[in-house]
Amino acid sequence: MFTKILIANSSEALLYDAEKLRNEDLTKDHLIKKILHPESRKKVVELIDGDKGKIQHDGAMPNAYEGKHSPKEVEFERFALELVRTLPEIGKLGAKDKLLIVAPAHFYNLIAKHWHHKDVKIENLAKDYTKFTVKDLSDALREHLFVV
Repeated sequence: MFTKILIANSSEALLYDAEKLRNEDLTKDHLIKKILHPESRKKVVELIDGDKGKIQHDGAMPNAYEGKHSPKEVEFERFALELVRTLPEIGKLGAKDKLLIVAPAHFYNLIAKHWHHKDVKIENLAKDYTKFTVKDLSDALREHLFVV
């Protein structure tokens, strides 16, 4: 059984406590943290420093853009790294926890590529549910997770 559920795409993530999902609907009370990455929504021209033709960066991935990665892809990866670094602490994830990451396959692969928390198992449901209401999210997750 999953103990936490991360609903994510390349610009936002919602971490839920899923302990009681089998017996009751998710509510706003189950939301542990909402994490936004507005840079992933910017246009490419907004991500490029006009004077140098390089990506503006905050030190997280210096020299990340050398022509083979688009500025958008660099931001997607930066957000995936932020999630990998902060999820265990935010979600109080430990050895008994199992994290379901509900995210488009490409974004999940970015997270999985950097996931180094071997004691926390992760699985993916390749969907983008970030715009679902809490009620619709409960129904969709139950449909996928608890098929009889």
